[in-house]
This record gives sequence, C-alpha cells and structure tokens, in this order.
Amino acid sequence: MDRLPFEVLVEILDHLPLQSCKTARLTSRAINAVLSKRTFGLLVSFIDPQTAQATVAALAKDLRRRRRRSIWSPECSVPNGLRIPESFLLALWAGVRGEPWLPAGADTRLTVAALQQGLGRDDATEGVLREALFRYALYLSYLSRDDAVTPHAWVFDFRQHRHNKAHGVASAARQAQVSSHREGPSTGDLIRVKE
Repeated sequence: MDRLPFEVLVEILDHLPLQSCKTARLTSRAINAVLSKRTFGLLVSFIDPQTAQATVAALAKDLRRRRRRSIWSPECSVPNGLRIPESFLLALWAGVRGEPWLPAGADTRLTVAALQQGLGRDDATEGVLREALFRYALYLSYLSRDDAVTPHAWVFDFRQHRHNKAHGVASAARQAQVSSHREGPSTGDLIRVKE
C-alpha cells in the first residue's frame, strides 16, 4: 500500500467506514497520513468557539443521535485550570496537517506555542484550545453509549479533576447519572455523581 500513489490511496480509503479508520490508521504510515485528517477533521472545527458551541448544542437537542439520557448542559463553562494534554495537541496537529508531529531540535514535546508556530494559527491560544478540548469532550460524551467505555476519556486527566467539587469531571470508568446546574458564568458547573 505504501507504494500506491497518494491520490489512489485517498480514493480507496474514501470508501472505508468512519468506524474503521481508527484501526486502519495503524496499518501503515501512508494510510495514517491519509486518515488523520479524516479522523480528526471534526476536532479541528472545535477550535472555533462558535462552531464548537453550535455543534454541541445541536447534538444535545437531537435525541436520535444522542446516546445518553442524562448529559452535561451544552452551556456549561470550561473548568478553571483544565490541563491541555499533549495527546490533544497531537490530535489537532494530525487533523490540521494530516501527518503526525515529529519532534524538531530541542522540542521533545508538543506544546501550545509549538502548535501555534507549526500550524501558523495565532488564534489557537491556550484559552481557545482549553475550550475546544472541553467542548469536544462534551460532544464525544453525548455520543457515548456505554458508561464503562468513554471515548472522551483521553481528553481529560481524570485523576486531577476527580475530587474537585466545584469544577468536577466525573470518573471515566464509573460515570453514572450526571446532573448539573448553572452556578454562574465564572464558577463552572457543580456535578453530582451517583456511584
């Protein structure tokens, strides 16, 4: 497959169901390069706060696509101090560039500054990326069907936020019925988890 022209590979992989992209990306570097943009394309759109909010709000209203009965409010605020993991930055890089990030020089980790410079996106500030991270996690949590398996878990460092009652992020493995209420624009949402 690595010897096929890029255009032919794109044409072949266009017929692959989206659910198969994750495992197909592990096949070869060429396939990974083609499927990265497709896999993380929606994630890239979450850099724009208005698009992210509209996407999450639309999914929250669409009962046919939404898997969970009890969800976080799409209007909830981003938890203060939410850490942006490198895995999220790597996914954004792959979604925009269509290729994995390779360390250059002294940079052994992808940082927000390196992402901004490498992608030429000055609008991708730490605050914007933190909001994109949180809204994308909400989006994935709405689509998740199984409480034991949460596809949005890679987004959060649950150990860091597990016991933070003012800005709680529920445990990924044992997230049960979650209810939230609005406390105000700056304090976030209080989450009660029944375990």
